[in-house]
Amino acid sequence: MGTQSTSKRSEVQLPGSCAVPSRWSQPLPTWFALLVIWGLGALAWWPALDGPWLYDDGQLQGPIATMHAQGLSALAGNGWREQLIMAGNVPGRPLAMASFALNALAGTDPFGFKAVNLALHLATGTLVFLLIRVLAGAAAGERRSDAFALVVALVWVLHPLQVSTVAYVVQRMTILSALFSVAALGLYARVRVRELAGGPPARLLELVWPLLVLPPLAFLCKENGALLPLLLLTMELVLFRLAGTARTKHRLAAYFGLAGIALVVLAAALFPPDRLLAAYAGRDFTPRAGHAPIMRSG
Repeated sequence: MGTQSTSKRSEVQLPGSCAVPSRWSQPLPTWFALLVIWGLGALAWWPALDGPWLYDDGQLQGPIATMHAQGLSALAGNGWREQLIMAGNVPGRPLAMASFALNALAGTDPFGFKAVNLALHLATGTLVFLLIRVLAGAAAGERRSDAFALVVALVWVLHPLQVSTVAYVVQRMTILSALFSVAALGLYARVRVRELAGGPPARLLELVWPLLVLPPLAFLCKENGALLPLLLLTMELVLFRLAGTARTKHRLAAYFGLAGIALVVLAAALFPPDRLLAAYAGRDFTPRAGHAPIMRSG
């Protein structure tokens, strides 16, 4: 009986995929994968934690010093605007700023802020591993592709492009936005793979988290979180191809249609051209190629 059940499940694959036996398709203990991700990640990035405040980190030092000196009383009155809203950005990245405020309660040394950055970066790498394991496992049928998922996660965690993300305190905004985005992709993939594998279709509450809760959280950390619905749509069209029950198809079609309209309205309301151009006022370059002309006296 158990053999028949296993055989039946192994026939379920993502649309267009094929199960091919491979040395990559072997089970891997989750604890071992997490040990490798966190161990190698900490080993690689630990030296960067001793660095000073760098570049745009400077704009955080004033609010951090105030928060550390005054504690939660710094949020009283209009103080919350200085602590939780980043000037010059819409909507001000309040969730990321709130994390800096909490960090500041413990101290103002950049080491503590960068250590939190590293922990969040490794947590995101863990979510990358879980996401790829779900997708690769579905593509390989019953054979799990844990080793491949681990390699992808390590590329994410150790890639040199991540240096500025971990070593600049201010880039926690990017890390948190990525954390919520990868979490949404993982939850979405999990319920969609389960449905295509013959399991129960996605319940409404299961779709609420990746579609309605996590995208706003990603956006409130950094504006590029607004792209999460587009990433979810890309995953759906490329991997799942709107397969599943009629109810699921109707829900997804309604969500992605409304999300597209909402993104257009949001972009028009929050990012008019004059506001975007004003961001370049203090730079020696413009959105166009090349540098802005420099005024010379005499």
